[in-house]
Amino acid sequence: MTSLLTIRDEIKDFFREHDLIVTPIFRFIIAFILLLEINALYGYSDTFSKPPIIFAICLVCAFMSEGVTLLVIGAVTLVQCFGVGLEVAAVYAVLFMVMYFMYIKFFPKTGYVVLFTPLLYMFKMHYLLPIIVGIVCGPAGIVSSIFGVIFYYFSQYVNQIDGLLKTAKEGEKVSSFMYIFTEMPKDKAMLLTMIVFACVIMITYIIYRLSARNSWYIAIFTGGVLEFFLFLMGGYALEADIDITTILIGTLVGILLSFVFQFFKGTVDYSRTEIVQFEDDDYYYYVKAVPKLTVAAKNVNVKTINQRK
Repeated sequence: MTSLLTIRDEIKDFFREHDLIVTPIFRFIIAFILLLEINALYGYSDTFSKPPIIFAICLVCAFMSEGVTLLVIGAVTLVQCFGVGLEVAAVYAVLFMVMYFMYIKFFPKTGYVVLFTPLLYMFKMHYLLPIIVGIVCGPAGIVSSIFGVIFYYFSQYVNQIDGLLKTAKEGEKVSSFMYIFTEMPKDKAMLLTMIVFACVIMITYIIYRLSARNSWYIAIFTGGVLEFFLFLMGGYALEADIDITTILIGTLVGILLSFVFQFFKGTVDYSRTEIVQFEDDDYYYYVKAVPKLTVAAKNVNVKTINQRK
């Protein structure tokens, strides 16, 4: 355990010392991954598949905040939607503006939840999302995760519309606007996912914030078990198209990654818990103090020995 704590502290110290270099590099990589995601989900315009344009966008995002990155990715997606039709682009623009100006603008840190949800869907690993969001973002991540689910399913329906428009005969063109707003709300898998994600995030957060012993790890495990059974029962009740094996694997991966995240965020030593009591003119205070597990810094003494002349 001591060696793991040492490695963890060395990694955290490295990131702190080289933050000005490491952070832009990470943002550049994230922007690159997200652009590949957009091209894979939409891909109706060749403009953003050209390496110079991808590099330029990623370079801009590397030095911008999460909110600006979300705006840039949203603009790229909007251009992709124009490749299908004006109606599709208009629907996307309305959804994006509602999400950004009514929510993400006030909780910019949750923007990455929206961006990465479709990416996780592509690898069928989206079931790991609510556990991690529950311990990292808390209730603020519920709306972001729901919008992430909506945007992924939106991309799937846009793909269907594109196919219908290409195969439809003259005079039989499908109204993209009507198709999206009549078919998407009836998607049982999407509705079930949004409900389960919201429940798991909230329950995980509530348990995570308790002062009980090992509440962090209980919250992670409980969130994983709850998610699996909610999808299992919800899928049966709604007759939704879900894959139990994929849910189980995604949940287990989510639990594992959450444990790793919590280890880097901090671990505590419950054997040295202290209860502190003090007061002021109005209140008595009872504080429970649990020390973090850390590795003492090594004291290195350098002695210079000079030979006598």
